[in-house]
Amino acid sequence: MDVERRLLASTVGLALVAVVHGALTWGPAATARFVVIAVAAAFVAEVAVIRPGLLEHHTGPQLVGVPLAALAGWIGSIYVAYRVAALAVDPTVAPLLAGVLATAMDVLTDPPYVEAGAWSYPPARVSEPRYRGVPWWNFAGWFVLTAAVSWAATPA
Repeated sequence: MDVERRLLASTVGLALVAVVHGALTWGPAATARFVVIAVAAAFVAEVAVIRPGLLEHHTGPQLVGVPLAALAGWIGSIYVAYRVAALAVDPTVAPLLAGVLATAMDVLTDPPYVEAGAWSYPPARVSEPRYRGVPWWNFAGWFVLTAAVSWAATPA
C-alpha cells in the first residue's frame, strides 16, 4: 500500500472510531460539536502555515491546500489524546495532558511521513530548528491546537 493510501486509511479509520465512540459515550450532539470545532480549528491552523509557504501537502483530495485526510487525522488524534488524558488526570488539566500526548504522537509520526513525501516543510528561517525535517512550530502547534480544542470542545 502506498503512503497516500496508508495515510488516508489510518486517519479516516481513526476519525471514524473516534466519532462512533464519542457518539456512544458523549452522545451525538456533543460529538458533532467536538468534530465541528476540531475541524474548524485544524483547517484554520493548516491554512495559516500553508498560505505563507511553510507547509506543503502532497496528498489529496484537498480543500485550499488542506488534505481532507489531515482534517480526519486531527479529529482522531485530538479525541484519543483527550480521552486518554481524561482517564489519567483531573478534567481541569486533561486538555494540557492531551496536548502533550498528541504532540508526543506527532513527534513519532510526522517525520516518517515527511521522509515518505506526504508533506514537506520548505526552507524558512522561522522553521529552524527542526527535528528530523519537522520544524519546531509544528510541535508547538500540535500542543496548542490539541489543548485548545480539548478545552473548548469536549464535554466536562
